[in-house]
Amino acid sequence: MDDLAAPGAGGNALDGVLQWLVSAPLWLQAPLVFAVMLPLCGAGAVLYLTVIDVCAARLTRWRRRRGRATPATRTPSGLPPRTPRSSTGFRIVIDTEPTDAAGKT
Repeated sequence: MDDLAAPGAGGNALDGVLQWLVSAPLWLQAPLVFAVMLPLCGAGAVLYLTVIDVCAARLTRWRRRRGRATPATRTPSGLPPRTPRSSTGFRIVIDTEPTDAAGKT
């Protein structure tokens, strides 16, 4: 650690800034930490989500090529295919009274 404090080692400038920051009051430390960490954490989160999206897309393409993935299918009613049916064999999609264009029944 003594090598960093030696003149010409390049550690004096960084050491001076860090010592100033440690000795600064809290009202000054907190905004400085937030000003540095929020953009860094935001960039890290964007990078993390991008990696997840790319991996998920590649995995989906790979599974489709192998015939394992089934795309989400919808029926004309907009419900998933395995929606329970009523006793008459019809799906109950909406249970309100029909209305006209003005909204009157």
